[in-house]
Amino acid sequence: MNLQEIKKAREEAVTKAITDNKVFFAFNNQQFTEGLKKIQLQEGDKIRSIGAGGYIPKSMYNNFTDTIDKIDADYKVAIKNNKLRYKEIIYELYNHECFYTGDIQDCLDALGEDYTDKEVQSIYNSERKNALKVEEYKNT
Repeated sequence: MNLQEIKKAREEAVTKAITDNKVFFAFNNQQFTEGLKKIQLQEGDKIRSIGAGGYIPKSMYNNFTDTIDKIDADYKVAIKNNKLRYKEIIYELYNHECFYTGDIQDCLDALGEDYTDKEVQSIYNSERKNALKVEEYKNT
């Protein structure tokens, strides 16, 4: 599998976990009310925030977090088994515009604690000239 296929599989698994566990997102009272109506909260159950505007029935929270943890673990194994660690770092460096800003912190945050500052910085340094050439080409 290539990086895009692995990322797509993870995205599909997360979407399924969101749907299966009745997660909804609300950023105002009207959206919250509509979300509650959609999920048809069981009597006696309560709503719990999962952050970033996400809400879930409290009874489904543990299943959801366990599922997300498994998806993350499977993703890491797929990256390792397919020897895609370097490509994943490059992807995140571009995704967070690190070559443009000169700051790798957003990339580090996205990659998580399995990646060191030193490792990402080293790849950033080795790829920076190529990235700048791409940017030069785009602007001509």
